[in-house]
Amino acid sequence: EVAAWGVARARDLDLTVRNPALIFGPPVSGRGATSVGIVDRVLSGKDLALPRVSMPCVDVRDVADAHVRALTSHRAVGERIYVGGPMTSFLRIADCLREAYPRNKISRTTAPDTMVQAAAKFDPRLNNVLPYLGHTVDIRSNKAADLLGLSYRDVQRSIQETAAALEDPAPSFQFA
Repeated sequence: EVAAWGVARARDLDLTVRNPALIFGPPVSGRGATSVGIVDRVLSGKDLALPRVSMPCVDVRDVADAHVRALTSHRAVGERIYVGGPMTSFLRIADCLREAYPRNKISRTTAPDTMVQAAAKFDPRLNNVLPYLGHTVDIRSNKAADLLGLSYRDVQRSIQETAAALEDPAPSFQFA
């Protein structure tokens, strides 16, 4: 991003940067996204306890909407816009999934931070959450609303739609 701002200044280009939060919602393809992996893992019931982590979350369609709005708004030029909805804990993600999939054995507890740190030595995917253990990420997304007129979809529904896409791998991306 720093390089992009440098190029924009050097070439007198308009630039707007959008930084999305943890993105949920129906994926366009595959299971490669971090959020899809989180949903898949929580749904699997492999973990007896979940990391004590909260992150701001956003629907993929809101991120796409923010891109389009930023491209068509002169007010957004030269701005760094965070695109993210409410803080959502892994436990809240589990609650959303348990509501939609009551037969799955989804954890209802959080793990002590030291347990997550120790488990990360054997499961490298947990390294992604280590920097967030015990911290609250407080990022404001006022610019997305003020400059782009963006409002956010319900995160619970986005999480459940991510899970539904895991059951039916055919792409179902829609701007509805």
